Amino acid sequence: FIGGNDALQSIRALSAVQGILPGSLTFFQNPRIATMQGLEGITGLGSDRKGRSLYIHSNPMLQSLEGLSGVQGKLAELKITDNEVLATLHGLEKITGASFLQIVHNPSLKSIEALSDVQDLTGALQ
Repeated sequence: FIGGNDALQSIRALSAVQGILPGSLTFFQNPRIATMQGLEGITGLGSDRKGRSLYIHSNPMLQSLEGLSGVQGKLAELKITDNEVLATLHGLEKITGASFLQIVHNPSLKSIEALSDVQDLTGALQ
């Protein structure tokens, strides 16, 4: 859970985090962070009590998800919402499925091509 950090500019210090996280990755309201660099060692995600695996919400300067390039396989809920300058989902190419997929209110998003390998969508798509 990385959220509500008005002054935080980088998460690169988390580069030692490796492997599958048993819970979710929630990243919200970090107004100065532009990239997810530092999370490259994460290869998989579990879920939280709400069923979310990856929740990226309201990060107004976030431009890139490429730091998540190691995450692979099927996720529980995948939500990417309200990220003003996020233009692509590059970094999510290894995700193959989700129980719920929501991508809304990302006004600069031009492509979801990075999700082209998602074949197993067992729930809703928004």
